[in-house]
Amino acid sequence: MTTELENTVTPPSPPTQGSQDQPPLSRSNLRTSASSGSNGPAWPFVVALGVVVVLGLVVGQAAVGWFSPRLYAGTVLQSNDPAPSMDGLSFARSGTPVDPAGHDGEVVIVFFGYTNCPDVCPASMALAAQAVAGMSTDDQARTKLWMVTVDPERDVPDRLQPYVEQFNPTFDGVTGEPGDIERVSTEYGVFYQHDMTAGDLSAGGTADGYLVDHTASLFGIDPDGTLRVVWPPNVTAEELRADIEALLS
Repeated sequence: MTTELENTVTPPSPPTQGSQDQPPLSRSNLRTSASSGSNGPAWPFVVALGVVVVLGLVVGQAAVGWFSPRLYAGTVLQSNDPAPSMDGLSFARSGTPVDPAGHDGEVVIVFFGYTNCPDVCPASMALAAQAVAGMSTDDQARTKLWMVTVDPERDVPDRLQPYVEQFNPTFDGVTGEPGDIERVSTEYGVFYQHDMTAGDLSAGGTADGYLVDHTASLFGIDPDGTLRVVWPPNVTAEELRADIEALLS
């Protein structure tokens, strides 16, 4: 006989929290679980963060350019006074007076030399011509070069202007009375003197009678009419071009 107790079926105990049957954890299950439990994909945040980083680098680089002073190949003069006057001097091409303050928006390169110079002058003029030739058409139109003769007795206008034009047709020769040229050269810090012994052919002199020892620097007047840069004789054409373009900008 089967007892009542034996006929009673005992229901299974309800599973307690944490004791439910679960599949074994695997890498695929973990990835599925992580994806299903997130609020959305993370890539928009990563992209936004990348954009912020790139913009920060661009702005930082621009700030360095804005606030870092440009290093010129020549000596930069800090004074904002107008360039020294050239009263008494005139252009060999036209005979009109020379006025450094009358060239707003342009860069003027000033060089003191003479047509009988055997080496330094032609080299400096050729270097300046090469620098200007490497510039844009607009920058070339805004760049002037004046060669002030330190030998006015021989460098008459009809001799001086053709000499400078052989380097660049836009270059101008500048002349004047000896006393005016001496005064202007002193104001620009230029030294020169006649070497009369050069007329002695037996001592290696020239048939023209004498040479002129002179400072061979180039002087840059900026678009505001300020004497801004003095370049040494050993400046390169590329350095000079870059400096002129910086002054124009």
